[in-house]
Amino acid sequence: MNAIRLLPLAVLCWACASQTSPTGGPRDKTPPKLIASSPLPNQKNFRGSAVELEFDEYVKLKDPKEEILISPSMGKEVNYVARKNNVIITPKRPWLDSTTYSISFRDGIQDITESNPAENLRLAFSTGNT
Repeated sequence: MNAIRLLPLAVLCWACASQTSPTGGPRDKTPPKLIASSPLPNQKNFRGSAVELEFDEYVKLKDPKEEILISPSMGKEVNYVARKNNVIITPKRPWLDSTTYSISFRDGIQDITESNPAENLRLAFSTGNT
């Protein structure tokens, strides 16, 4: 008798507990934006050992040794690290004194959700007065 009373309740509970995947939301189409850097763009007399970039969202690196171009070239002797919303670029040998560097990131830095690359991202700085 109790089993007969519980059967409709069990069926009702089973029907209400259907599991589905979350629908998510709209696709992320916005590329990561640079919000801070060290050195600053066009900074002179940079004395740091690494370039540090901060973005408005979490980022990842895509083939940094191929996609990120440093001029004058430092060859492949550069370490690239992405942590949360930061990217750190550290050459294995120091930046040359009295040298102007230009870094073009092409598609080397992307957001982690949809792999949108940072757009037109470049950084120039100098280790000297000019």
